[in-house]
Amino acid sequence: TGTEPTDALRLEEVERTRKFLLLMIGICVAMATSVPLLSGSPTIQRYLVPGVVLTGLLSVFLYWHFRDPANYTTSKITPFAAWTGAMTFGGVLYWGVFSAAPSMVVMGIYFFSRTQSFASALFIYLECMLIQAVASTLFLVGVMPDPGMYPMPDLPIWELLVSQGIVQLIYLATFWIARSTRQD
Repeated sequence: TGTEPTDALRLEEVERTRKFLLLMIGICVAMATSVPLLSGSPTIQRYLVPGVVLTGLLSVFLYWHFRDPANYTTSKITPFAAWTGAMTFGGVLYWGVFSAAPSMVVMGIYFFSRTQSFASALFIYLECMLIQAVASTLFLVGVMPDPGMYPMPDLPIWELLVSQGIVQLIYLATFWIARSTRQD
């Protein structure tokens, strides 16, 4: 164990990451076993389930790998975070961009925004913000139909825009809170 405050913070980050990976393993098991039983888009299911299984396996490997804190680096966790963000949006598309599914993204933004690397945290936040914005825009303007189990509701466009604006504000607030409460 380190004696410097920065060593203690780094060890806390590694331990927090390992706890998050355990949570990810549980979520992946729940998703991989439940999605095939649901009546959502078969096309999304075909890609989502193997992706979730891969995410679960990566989570198991990283949990094991990070048991030695010396193995933990930003260059190892950031690609995993980007992959996890993309897979989470696979689930968001499956359930629906206008459903409660984007609330899962908040958890990931908060967790990864607490890391030591501002650049990595910003990258993950921007990835999530952009995917949500692009997907909701494509559905709002009718470029493609919403494939979600809970698709875009039949509401006035301004109400749908407000709802997506609030989702974006929540993503931004989550990023800001996580970064501003770090103890450097």
